[in-house]
Amino acid sequence: MNKQTIFSSIIIIAFIIDQISKYIIKSILNPGQEIDLISWFSIKNVTNTGIAFSFFQNWSSIILITAITIVLVLLYYRKEFFHTSITTTSLGLIVGGALGNIFDRILYCKVIDFIAFSFFPTFNLADTAISIGAILLIFHYWEHRS
Repeated sequence: MNKQTIFSSIIIIAFIIDQISKYIIKSILNPGQEIDLISWFSIKNVTNTGIAFSFFQNWSSIILITAITIVLVLLYYRKEFFHTSITTTSLGLIVGGALGNIFDRILYCKVIDFIAFSFFPTFNLADTAISIGAILLIFHYWEHRS
């Protein structure tokens, strides 16, 4: 499989898993409802008008425009980033996660979050994909800096 196909597949998988997870949460929990699983972890149906981990609340329009711009730039310049499997995977996760949250913003003007640790802001699987992709990319470039 070539890197372009891997990149596209990761985007689609990240997007679909994110959207299915949000659909399940909306189907089983009313807004604001929470299921405590253990003392420090729960599943909670909340919305977020900010970015990952609830930063920049009520900046929806600016966040949407910025996210779409970043995704379009990454898609336009994608060939420049396909040097390694790590960069291909990282960027696929970032774009797939971003598209999941952009889709929510377009449909609902906010993002559905549901993963809740008592010591951390509530987030979703799109945020997780973006964060993992960014961390992989940072480590990769840190390792290969000249």
